[in-house]
Amino acid sequence: MGDFLLLDAHAFTIKRMTPHPTPPAILADVDTGIDDMLALIYLCALHRTGAITLAGVSANAGNTTATMAANNTRYILNLMQCEDVPVALGAQAPLNVALTITPETHGPAGLGYVLAPGNEHAQNLSVTAGVVPNAQVMQALEEPSPLAPGIMNDAPKLWKQVLDTYPQCRLLISGPCTLAAKNMDLARAFSHITVMGGAVDYPGNTTEHAEWNFWSDADAAQALLSLNPTLLSLQISEQITITAEELDLLALPPKPHQVVAEALRFYFEFHQAMGEGYLAQVHDLAAAMIACDTVSYSTTTCKLSMDPEDRGAVIRGHGDDVDVVSSLEKASVLEEFRRVCALLGT
Repeated sequence: MGDFLLLDAHAFTIKRMTPHPTPPAILADVDTGIDDMLALIYLCALHRTGAITLAGVSANAGNTTATMAANNTRYILNLMQCEDVPVALGAQAPLNVALTITPETHGPAGLGYVLAPGNEHAQNLSVTAGVVPNAQVMQALEEPSPLAPGIMNDAPKLWKQVLDTYPQCRLLISGPCTLAAKNMDLARAFSHITVMGGAVDYPGNTTEHAEWNFWSDADAAQALLSLNPTLLSLQISEQITITAEELDLLALPPKPHQVVAEALRFYFEFHQAMGEGYLAQVHDLAAAMIACDTVSYSTTTCKLSMDPEDRGAVIRGHGDDVDVVSSLEKASVLEEFRRVCALLGT
C-alpha cells in the first residue's frame, strides 16, 4: 500500500459573511476521515485566531470506527495546538443497521497514509485506495482500538457541558447523524445545525440515489431532518475539490502540512481510482465554513424525507422543511481555506 506516516415550498435565501459581535461557538460532530480532518484544521485555525470558539468535538463511527475516529480527532487537534478543545467518543454503530466503514476511501485508520496514536495496529493491514479490503482485513479494522489519552468516553455529557457553557452554540455534523438522533433533546438545544449529507435531486455516491453519510444511518438522518437543519448535500459538496497543486499553495506550518499531504495522497488516489481525477472532494471543509458563516452561499427551503424503500435516498416534496444549500463557489472555499491557513504563520 505504501509507507505510512506514523505519528503521535421553496424559499430562496442568500447567506453572506457578516461579522459577529461575539465569536460563535461551534461543536463539531465528526467521523474523522480525510475531509473531516480538513474541516477540523480549519476550525482549529479559526479557534486559535479567536474568530470562533471550537467548544468541543464528538467522534463517531462512519468513515472508520468510533475509536479510530476519536484518536484521529484528538491527534489533529493536538497537532493544531488546540489541546484545550475537548474530544469525546460518540456513537459506535448506527441505530438499526450494521456498521460499514470505508478504508478503501479514507485509508486503514481514516487518515490515509497517516496513523494517529492508538491506531498503529492498522499499519500492516493491506488496504489499497479504491479497493474494498478482504473480510479478514475488515474484521481486523473493526476490532476495538485503544483510546489515545485526552479523549472523554461520554459524548452526550460533553454536549450537555458545551450547551450549558455556550447556550447559543451551533452544531456541525459532518458524518452519520447517529449521535444526534440518539440525543434529540440535546441536538434540539443547539441554536443551529449544519449537516453534510444526502443527495437532493442528484445521483448518490454510495448507491444510485444515496450519499454515504445518509446511507450509513438512514434512520438517524430521518430524525435530523425534523430539526430543520441547513443541509449541504452532494450536488454542491461534490463540486468542492482540492488538487495537489492547490494543496501546495496552503501556507500551513511544516508538520501539519506533512500530515495533510500524506492523508490527502490516499484520498487523491481513491478519487483517481473512481475516475474523478487526481483530486479530492472536500465535502466537510465546505460544511465547516457554512456552519461558521465564513463563505457566501445560497439556500432553498424544501420539504425532505428519507425514502423507506431506498436506504439513504432523499425524497423531495414532503416531510420536514430543510434549508438545502443551492449554490456555493469552489473558489470561495479554497480562498477562505488559504486565508485561514496563512493566519497560522503570523
